Amino acid sequence: MIETFKAYKNLIIVIAFFSLIIGAYFYGRTDGVDLEAANALSRDNRALVESADKLEKAQAKVTALEREDALSKAAADTVYQEDLKNVEDKNNRTIAELRAGLVRLRDPGRQHQSNPGVVPERGPGDSGCNGKAGSELSGETSEFLVSEATRANKIVLQLTACQKELTTTIKTCTPEQTGGANN
Repeated sequence: MIETFKAYKNLIIVIAFFSLIIGAYFYGRTDGVDLEAANALSRDNRALVESADKLEKAQAKVTALEREDALSKAAADTVYQEDLKNVEDKNNRTIAELRAGLVRLRDPGRQHQSNPGVVPERGPGDSGCNGKAGSELSGETSEFLVSEATRANKIVLQLTACQKELTTTIKTCTPEQTGGANN
């Protein structure tokens, strides 16, 4: 039996040698694939961390812009509300003065009852407020005109506030202000 073993000894050594080579090949191949996968995973993780940092910076920038925009809108609203209150107060004072007879509105272009078709002439330095009693407007008409003037002033205030808001929004959203559209 030993003689048989000696005869096959070389064959066993050759088979063992090739088995080791084949095993080493597959082990190395698997290890290389795993190493490449680990490198790819590491690259992907670095890219994700960089993207997360960029996203965090962008979110902080957006949050700051939103905060600034909210403060701007709050300030504009405060100014608008104050202006609106001032217009209302002025309207109420003027109507109270009209009712008390302290202020009278006149129509400088109104025709005289005695001379139809003739426009009354203004005196020197007359702004048209000191015309004849016939050109004075009634209380209801005066209040209506004052109310309409107040309504027009409110519309002007609203449009001015809208224009300010639009200008602020455009400044906030322009690429130059935010660092470019792709940043």
